[in-house]
Amino acid sequence: LAAYLQDLLSLGVDGFRIDAAKHMPPEDLEAIVGGLPAGTRIISEVIRGSGEPVTPEQYLGVGDVFEFSWGKDVAGMIRGGSLRLASELGSGQGYLPSDQAWIFVENHDTERGSSTLGYQDGAELVLADVLALASDYGRPVLYSGYAFSDRDQGPPQDASGRVLDASCAGDAGPREAYPDGAWVCQHAWTTVLGMVGWRDAVGQDPVSSRWDDGPVLALSRGERGTVVVNAGSTPASVDVPTPLADGRYCDVAAGPVVDGLCSGDPVVVVDGTLT
Repeated sequence: LAAYLQDLLSLGVDGFRIDAAKHMPPEDLEAIVGGLPAGTRIISEVIRGSGEPVTPEQYLGVGDVFEFSWGKDVAGMIRGGSLRLASELGSGQGYLPSDQAWIFVENHDTERGSSTLGYQDGAELVLADVLALASDYGRPVLYSGYAFSDRDQGPPQDASGRVLDASCAGDAGPREAYPDGAWVCQHAWTTVLGMVGWRDAVGQDPVSSRWDDGPVLALSRGERGTVVVNAGSTPASVDVPTPLADGRYCDVAAGPVVDGLCSGDPVVVVDGTLT
């Protein structure tokens, strides 16, 4: 097994996701990956179960671990319309250390159940992805998949059974319904794409301020970026404190900057406050 992984690395692979790591002794996995070159990314799938003797923490010696609790908890907060604690997810008990945790809103398994949000949830999924990208806990993984009506349904294939290349429409975004097999392209949705750039811009800066008012939550990362989200069903107008320097900014969640112009309305910061 170790030789096989070495061969894959020689072909240009950067790292490995270990499926169902929870069902293999961590000592065995450590023996397999221990001789791989420094910097090889290892992420183990270990789902935390209440009262179970096998825990994600036991696999930190193997490498990083997927933190399933984040996606489940944020889904409950969004469905309940309260985001007050969303920016603090990861700080309590039952969470892995931030530097070895990978968080996600959905993956290929959870999107077929009800424990987390999925593409069918539309705007709620967008909101969760924004929070994942804005968070300073762990590292986010964005999932992108295809539409299905049967939980056992495979991806679109040609006559020989080869999976078709993903094809994203120019107007990719949440819709009322997708035909079975259509590529949903969550990663290309306007708001999600804008937030990827936002996260790149804030870098490793920690969350420097939090503010909430009912269904509205705002958080800032250092002095480089502020995000405001609304879990309510109606628009809200709020005045939000921000560490951003006074000036005019583009709302990158509303669309890209084209020829130096904002796609959406510009946001103006005056005396450390934006509306």
